[in-house]
Amino acid sequence: MKKTSVPQQLLIDRMGPQVDVAGCWHFAKPVHFRYHVLFHHLILVERGGVLAKTPQGNFEARNGDLLCLRPARWSEYDTTPDTITYQAQVAFSAPPFDRTTPQLPGLGLLPVLIRLGTGFEPVRKAFETICKELPQPGLRAQVRVKTAVYQMLGEIVNALTGEEYEHLRADPWEKVRAKLTAFDGSKPDLAGLAQGMGITPQHFRRLFKQRFGMTARQFQLAARLHEAIRRLREGQEPVKAIAYDMGFADGKTLTRCIQKHLGLTPRQIRRNPEELPPLSQAMLEPFALNRHLHRVGESLDNVMKSYAPQETPLG
Repeated sequence: MKKTSVPQQLLIDRMGPQVDVAGCWHFAKPVHFRYHVLFHHLILVERGGVLAKTPQGNFEARNGDLLCLRPARWSEYDTTPDTITYQAQVAFSAPPFDRTTPQLPGLGLLPVLIRLGTGFEPVRKAFETICKELPQPGLRAQVRVKTAVYQMLGEIVNALTGEEYEHLRADPWEKVRAKLTAFDGSKPDLAGLAQGMGITPQHFRRLFKQRFGMTARQFQLAARLHEAIRRLREGQEPVKAIAYDMGFADGKTLTRCIQKHLGLTPRQIRRNPEELPPLSQAMLEPFALNRHLHRVGESLDNVMKSYAPQETPLG
């Protein structure tokens, strides 16, 4: 029987991405990893830095950069102190294309290192979607994960071609996000926001949760709490002043809210700011940090065995 060779090119029309494992990680101290890259290992650096050593060479990624490490018997990377990354192991198609690097028309192979620029935030949101949906059962979750990978590829193409993001300014949901993070002390006017989009409040609530993974009030609270903690860590403003600016009734209300979410008081935050996890948008998302997330029905031990390094380096 004639052997079938592994295809050398994977074009967009042949793609059908699948995420094997994903997660968001905070490395407080420098960490070294050596492992088998079974598929494509995508690493988005939100904070800190990653130095990757691969068969294609050495690559240094900083804040806002994306690494796309290709399948290999071995790969290594080191993190700098206080680094936050989103990561995913992605097969861009079914066998025999599952280990083939995508070919971007007019651009060549998917690069190992990509400077995302303004594309960082959309790519981060795509990673968040993967982290939320990958452990969930059902067809809808599977489709959302695949869609998130395609969204990443679109932002990568934009970064490589220098295209601007005019669509964001026209996106009504981005306008809603801006209003909810304005920190003007007001409560979300759901009826007004819905009217501005030409839909009913009930429809708005349903679509908002689908888009952002939480209700509008939860989103606004998370954003205000995030900003309040940042100001506590970086300055000496009175707690009461920060509370009023962030729309809390008083300093005691802000203190209770911080205790509920972090288990600390404002005084403890200011006394030992270095012991807190770094403030990251990932802290506001409803999925676990520093944990491998995988598909329903699979054993994590079995999944991770696939990534044990194969000691014979590729030539």
